[in-house]
Amino acid sequence: MGVGGRDQFRRQLGALTNQIREARVRALGVVRDADENAADALRSVCDALAAAGLARPDSHAEFVAAVPRVGVFVMPDGQNPGALEALCRRSIEDSPAGSCVDQYLDCLRDRGGWGNDTNPAQEDKAFAHAYLASRKNPVARVGEGAQQGAWDFEHSAFRPLGEFLRQLVGTPSGDASSGQE
Repeated sequence: MGVGGRDQFRRQLGALTNQIREARVRALGVVRDADENAADALRSVCDALAAAGLARPDSHAEFVAAVPRVGVFVMPDGQNPGALEALCRRSIEDSPAGSCVDQYLDCLRDRGGWGNDTNPAQEDKAFAHAYLASRKNPVARVGEGAQQGAWDFEHSAFRPLGEFLRQLVGTPSGDASSGQE
């Protein structure tokens, strides 16, 4: 369920809390980008959960045994700055197209064609956009690329997120077919 991004999360979560309780939701997982600071992103989500009267986990990718059970995953890995695009980049950066996109971004950086205030999250987003532009049917959004099979979701870069989602729905690790929603 989308909540309108990080700027709307606290307000939207507060409005959804009664619906969550009335629907007897068993587990609530929040996945968000670290952006510039993973610790700040986790703290922001946990503060919003507490303000909404929900349990707050102590750390990234862990669940609180409460009703509902609550967990937070901060992309890319709970420690580093970045976003979903970092996982997407890692999943294909060793591919021929990934290598070409890296060369393109290096060229921009070397020739001064890159913005002055780049950070890892911006580089990952630029990588994702350039890679998606190289596809047979170019698209602009990471999600559209996912629908076209652009990202290798079997790559180890996605394992921690996949494990978090399996824990969310109660599926044992390594057995995605036996879970309940």
